[in-house]
Amino acid sequence: MGVRWVASQGRRRSALRTVRTALVLGVIATTVATLRPSPGPTGSSSGTMSQVPPASPVASPATAPGTASDPPAPGDVYLALGDSVAAGIGAGTPGEDGYPALLHGYLGRQAGHPVALVNLAVPGESSDSLVSGGQLDRALRAIADAQGVGRRVSPVTLTIGGNDILRAGSDPAAREGVIAGVATNVARTLEALRGALLPAPDGRQSDLVVTTYYDLTGGDPTLPGTDEWWVARLNTALAEQAAAAGALAVEVQAAFAGRQDELTWAPADIHPTDAGHRLLADLTWRALGYDREPPMVEILRPVAGVLPRQTPTVAARIGDRVGVVAAALWVDGQPIGRLTFVASTGEYVALWDTLALPPGPRAVEVRATDAAGNVGVGTLAVEVPPAAATSGHAAPYTTGA
Repeated sequence: MGVRWVASQGRRRSALRTVRTALVLGVIATTVATLRPSPGPTGSSSGTMSQVPPASPVASPATAPGTASDPPAPGDVYLALGDSVAAGIGAGTPGEDGYPALLHGYLGRQAGHPVALVNLAVPGESSDSLVSGGQLDRALRAIADAQGVGRRVSPVTLTIGGNDILRAGSDPAAREGVIAGVATNVARTLEALRGALLPAPDGRQSDLVVTTYYDLTGGDPTLPGTDEWWVARLNTALAEQAAAAGALAVEVQAAFAGRQDELTWAPADIHPTDAGHRLLADLTWRALGYDREPPMVEILRPVAGVLPRQTPTVAARIGDRVGVVAAALWVDGQPIGRLTFVASTGEYVALWDTLALPPGPRAVEVRATDAAGNVGVGTLAVEVPPAAATSGHAAPYTTGA
C-alpha cells in the first residue's frame, strides 16, 4: 500500500502533518522499468466503465505540440518518468493499475497500433536525483534507442517534485529554495528531453506532459504560509516550467479536493488508490487531446412511442474506442440517474420510475462520457401514459437490470 509512517508519540502529530503536506515519498530505491506493448484497439469499451466520475483538467496555456491541421496522436513509445506515483505505488498492481499503465492502455486503443510503455520512474526520486542520479540519462538513452529503429517517442510524462518539498521540512526559507530548485531541475529535464526527441516526418513534435500534485490537508491554498499554500506554490512552479518548455501541465488538485478518502490512502499513506490512479490517467489523457470522438450511443429499450409501463427498463449499447467512464439517463433535460453496465448482455441499463410524471410526451437521453471527457448522446421520444393505461406497477428508481 506504499509508505507506512512510524513516529514517536511526541512527534506523531507533526509527522502526520508533514505526510499530508506533500505527495510522494518512496522507500524502495529501485527503478521500475517496463517495456510492454499496449492492447490493440477495441470496437467497444463497455467493460471498462470507471467508477471515477469525470473531472476537467486544467492545462498550461501552451498549445499541444503538433501541426495546426492535424489533431495530436500517440507515437510508438510512451515514456513515463518521475517518482513513486509514476511508478504506480498505491495501486493494487502498479504495473497494471498505476496511472502510466492505464494511460498506456488508452494510448494503444486510440492509436490503432502497438504502443510500447517504458516506465523509468523511481520511488523516492527527487528532482535533483532525477537529473543527477541516472533517470534522466536512462530516459535519453531510451529515446535514442527507440528513434534509432524508427520509433516515435510520444508522449513523455513527468511526475516529480513532491519528495523535494517533503524533505524541505517546515522552514519557509528551505521550502523557497526547494521550489526554486525544482523549477530549475524540471526546466533542465524538459530542455534535455525536447532536445533529444526528434519530430515526426510531418513536423509534429513529441508531447511532453508535467503532472502536478494533490494536497491531502483539505485546507485553503490561498492562505500564505500554510502547508496547502506551499503545495500550490510547487504546482505553480511546475506549470510555469511546463508552459515555458511548450509542454502540457495537468492540474490535479481540483479533481482530488474533498475526495481524499476515496482517491488516496491518507492518512496511513500518501499515494493514490486504484481510483486515484485512474483519475490521474483520465486527467492526463484529456490534457493530451488525442481522443476527440464521443462514444456512440444506441438506446435499445424502450422503443419510441407510448411506454408499456410506469417503470420501464432503459437499456443502451455504448461503444467507445478508448473507454466509457460514465453513462447517465436524462429526461427533459434533467439528470435522472446512472446506468449500470451488465456484462452478460453488454448493455447499460437502469429502471426509470415515471409515477410522479403527468401523462404526456417526454424526451429521453442517454449521455455517455469517455475517458477524454467527450460526451455522446442517444435520444428517444416517448409518451408517459395515464397510470391506468399501463401494465405493471410503479417502483422506486434504481440502477441495474
